[in-house]
Amino acid sequence: MDLGPPELIIVLVIVLVLFGGRKLPDLARSLGQAKREFNEGSKKDDEAKSKDAPTKATASDEPIVEVPAPQVEADSSPSNPSGGSTTT
Repeated sequence: MDLGPPELIIVLVIVLVLFGGRKLPDLARSLGQAKREFNEGSKKDDEAKSKDAPTKATASDEPIVEVPAPQVEADSSPSNPSGGSTTT
């Protein structure tokens, strides 16, 4: 939907007829004040959320833990996975 200059002029004329010339400045002032209050409230809400949220640890904040590799004992007897004897 395209709103060009002719459509905007028609809308402004209708608003002027409905509210009158005396009420338009008051209407515009109250709309501006409402927008300002909304923006201030949303900014305060965002600040409160950022203070309450836990901070994420970055890679440089986390300590590096080295885990030693498990030691395997050397077994002198060969392993037989079949479980039977090794004699033939």
